[in-house]
Amino acid sequence: MTALPELTVAVSTIGARVLQLAPEQLPPAPGVRFLIVLQLPEPVPEAEAAALAAHLQRLAARPGIAVLRLEGSRGAARSRNAAMAAAETPLLLFADDDQGFDPAGWQQLRQLFAARPQLDFLCARLRTPEGGWRKPYGPERIRPVRRLNCLKLGTPEMALRLAPVRAAGVQFDPRFGAGGPWPAGDEFIFASDCLAAGLRGCHVPVSLGDHPADSSGMALDRAALAVRVALFRRAFGAWAPLLRLVFALRHRRRIGAWRSGLDFVLNRRLRR
Repeated sequence: MTALPELTVAVSTIGARVLQLAPEQLPPAPGVRFLIVLQLPEPVPEAEAAALAAHLQRLAARPGIAVLRLEGSRGAARSRNAAMAAAETPLLLFADDDQGFDPAGWQQLRQLFAARPQLDFLCARLRTPEGGWRKPYGPERIRPVRRLNCLKLGTPEMALRLAPVRAAGVQFDPRFGAGGPWPAGDEFIFASDCLAAGLRGCHVPVSLGDHPADSSGMALDRAALAVRVALFRRAFGAWAPLLRLVFALRHRRRIGAWRSGLDFVLNRRLRR
């Protein structure tokens, strides 16, 4: 029987948030390693440096856990890019520091990648802490990823086969996502860039754990619509106006004010 490819779970965290991340929260599983990607955008105050160093040493002391410090780094996209560069296993799964984990889902991902060597990435699912699906994901079956069916994708739902992704040169765009000028959409743009590079992915009904239901990508106020103007321009180019119209019609109840929807479609100034 062929051994399943090993998987790295890359947990992104920043600053003092890492102190809330204990080794006990990272369930050990066969064939799975953890990479804690710690961004430190500002120098650590001398009074806090010893406690931080002791905590990182405690994390790294457990077999299967490595810590990567990124001094002066800010933005979720840069964290994900660092994880892709540093991971030493064939497979990589992104994760956040405030989510729960489901090791059974990791095993399913490894099996799916082993059974489908033509696939370069998989988009799985997260649950709410109450047990329901975090988003309306669509049919509970395996189906190809297309640019129009991955708009709701969250980065902690994405797993990669690293060799082809690295060979294609695809990375997260640091202008998008938390901590960037446009604080949403980094995962969608990454998936779109993968598809544009000829990589293939599938949506799979696999639960990877739980995560709070609130998300920066779910609000549709005027600032969020401004982000989507930039997002659609980046992903769809000349087709962006048509996609904005379709999006506005589909989400007209969430947008609310007709003027906001019209400004979005016509690409007029949205920030007030």
